[in-house]
Amino acid sequence: MKTCPECSKEYADDVNFCTQDGRVLVGAELNRLCPFCGNRVAPDAQHCSFCNGRLADPARTATLQHAEDREPQTLSGDIKRMPKSSKLLWVAGILLAALAGFFIGGYSQRRDLVQSMQDQFKDVAAKDRQIVALNAQVAQMRQESLDGNKQLIELKDKIDEQEKTLAAAQQKLAVASRDAERLAALKTAAATKARPPEAPAVRSAEPGSYETVRYTTVHQEPVNSSRVVSQIEKGTRLTVVRAAGEWLEVRSKQGNPPGFVRRDDVIMISRAN
Repeated sequence: MKTCPECSKEYADDVNFCTQDGRVLVGAELNRLCPFCGNRVAPDAQHCSFCNGRLADPARTATLQHAEDREPQTLSGDIKRMPKSSKLLWVAGILLAALAGFFIGGYSQRRDLVQSMQDQFKDVAAKDRQIVALNAQVAQMRQESLDGNKQLIELKDKIDEQEKTLAAAQQKLAVASRDAERLAALKTAAATKARPPEAPAVRSAEPGSYETVRYTTVHQEPVNSSRVVSQIEKGTRLTVVRAAGEWLEVRSKQGNPPGFVRRDDVIMISRAN
């Protein structure tokens, strides 16, 4: 039976390649690896035929199902068959290749590191510029706020001064108004003392043509509690036939029923003939 060193699937002896991953199949007798050099050895070998390592020690023996191919064994055999000078050249070439790879890889890594550091420095510089710009804006806003507060304080002081001025002006105006009222009262009193008392006006009660001086109510009898005959507008002409105390008996020229009106609601226009 043969075994795939990759997936450990078993095949017949006449099969050489694994159908799943394409690896070269190995026989059971080559499925054991030396724990020292990694080459395949016989299952019952006590020492490795390549590195002469002791295989009897259980702690240093390993059987690997996922073996690679037989190239290490062939390469190791080729190396052993090389002359000593060729071996030295071969080892030197390997060392030079390793050093070259190391330096090339180190240079590439250093170049990438330098580029990354430069990019980081650029980002930091850009952020520093942004911070400086923001600080300048904050300082400008703070200065504008201080200027605004100063202007508010000045405006408040001006308003307080105007309020004080207005209060003083109102106080002076009140004093002047009191003085004007006092002076007007004195003038009125002086005029009243100098002018003789007027005789009360006596309205005429003679028969004749009269005119109402206001909106007037015509009563049936010369008393306020009597029935209201009609309501007449201001400026209405009436004919008075006689007087009854404070009342006048009237007749309407428009055909309204006769009645009485108060003497002070009408004024004489002409006497009766």
